[in-house]
Amino acid sequence: MLPVTSGIKTTKFNILLYAFILFPVVISPYFLNFYGLVYLVPAILLSSYYFYISYKLLKERDPIIEKKLATKLFGYSILFLFMIFALVLIDKII
Repeated sequence: MLPVTSGIKTTKFNILLYAFILFPVVISPYFLNFYGLVYLVPAILLSSYYFYISYKLLKERDPIIEKKLATKLFGYSILFLFMIFALVLIDKII
């Protein structure tokens, strides 16, 4: 999660930007022939949901819901990272 140093609006935009950059980075191992479809399909789903939460956070104007979305995104980012690493291991085993 990013600290709010440049204002809330800028921080939310940066979160979305990083999520947008993260998407091709996460799926690139498949296209570089490091991993197979066992990795690609869940990685696309996980990354898409990450981007979706980031987009919802950017568009939200209510500070209470905004805080809940930010907390949800933080928790999901930890789960996301764990699942990507788990998919790497599963793909290598299968």
